[in-house]
Amino acid sequence: MLAIEPDAASQRIVMVPNRSLSKTGLWLFYGSLAVVTLTLGLWFALHGFWPVLAYAVLELVWLGWCQGLC
Repeated sequence: MLAIEPDAASQRIVMVPNRSLSKTGLWLFYGSLAVVTLTLGLWFALHGFWPVLAYAVLELVWLGWCQGLC
């Protein structure tokens, strides 16, 4: 989202994130997603499909890094 001040002698553009959740809400969403993802990944790993758990962990690390940028 851009905020432009047209009355200023020199115009200033301020960039702010456009999101509906607060930082706390984002991390609560991430935590609930992590619980579900790791539970399913663990279930598959226990049934012999161990790469699913590895990819689930990689996905959560990537998503956590992206959320940390916000």
